[in-house]
Amino acid sequence: MTSEKPPAPRSRFSLTSCGVPARGILPPAIPGAPAAEARLPYDPPRARRLLADAGVTSGPGRPRLTYHYNTGTPNQRLAELLQAQLRDVGIDLQLRRLDWAAYLTLVDEGRAGFYRQAWIADYPDPENFLTVLFHSRNVGAAGNTSRYRSPVVDRWLDGSEEKVFRA
Repeated sequence: MTSEKPPAPRSRFSLTSCGVPARGILPPAIPGAPAAEARLPYDPPRARRLLADAGVTSGPGRPRLTYHYNTGTPNQRLAELLQAQLRDVGIDLQLRRLDWAAYLTLVDEGRAGFYRQAWIADYPDPENFLTVLFHSRNVGAAGNTSRYRSPVVDRWLDGSEEKVFRA
């Protein structure tokens, strides 16, 4: 008998054996993080059917997307993985590798339609993820690079801050 935990199963999409797969916006150690999240299975045939049902054609005239990413071998590997997966469902993904400064400018100005971004919190609080990444006041370089805007979500986030400060 051993007291060692078995190794975590490695996802077929994992680039390394490090880390824990994300289950949502909040990492596992942050209050409010989901214990489990329903996940869609990797199903290229179903994806092709859904695209066809939506009127997206394959072959000539099929959609072309550009994926922007910053330099580095892991980023290149991820870009190539995305490219292969989208090719499997009939979408042509063009890869555009940029140096860090050019990448940040493109993303912060909202000129990158498809890109990868990561976030590391300054302190372990849901606000440091949710408000920074989704509040309308933070669109652009302040953190909300997805440019998500919702007055309803802004009110929820503002209300959660007020409750914390009053407590």
